[in-house]
Amino acid sequence: MKIIDTPSNNPGDVNKRKHELQGSLGVFKLLASHLSKESELDERTLKILEMLI
Repeated sequence: MKIIDTPSNNPGDVNKRKHELQGSLGVFKLLASHLSKESELDERTLKILEMLI
């Protein structure tokens, strides 16, 4: 018998994962804004950060 670990479709679990993802995006946005203010970034680095956001 195989046990397949799949994410739950329980609305509480879905909302929790959504909240965790939004938190991660917030960290990336803060990092990107801090870096762009504090130092000179080349265009390539900025594009990579924007893709992460």
